[in-house]
Amino acid sequence: MDRYLVSAIIILITSIGFLIVALLTTLLLLRKKSLIRGHVSVTLISGIIMPVFEFCLFCTGTYAFCQIVSGRWERVPLIASAFMFVYCLISVVNYIFLLKLFRNVEQLMETNKKQAANHTVLIDNISHEIRNPMNTIVGMTEILKKDQGILKTQGENIDALTQATASLLGVVNNIMDYTKIQCNKLDIIPTEYAVEDLLNIIIEKAQYSTKDANVDFVYEVSPDIPRRLKGDDVRIIQAIYSLLQNSFRFTHVGVVAMRVSAQLINTDTTLLKIDVEDSGEGIPPEDVKTAYELFDESFQRGD
Repeated sequence: MDRYLVSAIIILITSIGFLIVALLTTLLLLRKKSLIRGHVSVTLISGIIMPVFEFCLFCTGTYAFCQIVSGRWERVPLIASAFMFVYCLISVVNYIFLLKLFRNVEQLMETNKKQAANHTVLIDNISHEIRNPMNTIVGMTEILKKDQGILKTQGENIDALTQATASLLGVVNNIMDYTKIQCNKLDIIPTEYAVEDLLNIIIEKAQYSTKDANVDFVYEVSPDIPRRLKGDDVRIIQAIYSLLQNSFRFTHVGVVAMRVSAQLINTDTTLLKIDVEDSGEGIPPEDVKTAYELFDESFQRGD
């Protein structure tokens, strides 16, 4: 067989091979685009540059084949066609590598997802088991507080036990809420609540937290606040007390102040505004943006 005809056949086959591999690689990347986010360096050469180069080789090879068939090229060395054939094989190997890589990543992600789900269920079950006896302790301390025959010191001890148990119960509830966030099942339940009662709960918890500390807790409540508002009072208490706890934790000596005011948005909407200020070290400016990064990522995963 004439060597020019052999070269033409090899160039035609490899050119078609380049086109097929380029299309398959591109389709693979489009299907797995969620897996390569943040890993551009891994797939840039194998998954993006090579398909483009392969398509260019397809065009070049097709042009060369037409030239050979029409007899316009006097010399087309076999080494050139052999080089294109070898590179085509490399492209096929590259595609197989990408395919296996994505399959391994998917299997790893599925395994991690199952482990995370099992971990969440375990934490949720443990939290339930802890919360039930703690609720019993809280109920018993409330009964003891109503006993008229207890001494003053005993009453103070019961109050301390009640506050400590309530604090631990709050930690357990926070853990359970976090597992709900992980599963994207945290519900906001708006109800009508008494603002004064809500603030009294927060103030009582804050005063107990600073009872034995060198920190003064002061608060100021605006008289313009409506007596009743609508919202999820449980989440509001959690959010405000979380800010206060952060201030107590990083203020070893000094003052933590809470100011409560209301802003009228329209006739049907009032914004409850809570300002917490302390004399502690505060959050470095470079860390402010990442303060809630963990929770942002949890919500994004649930979307």
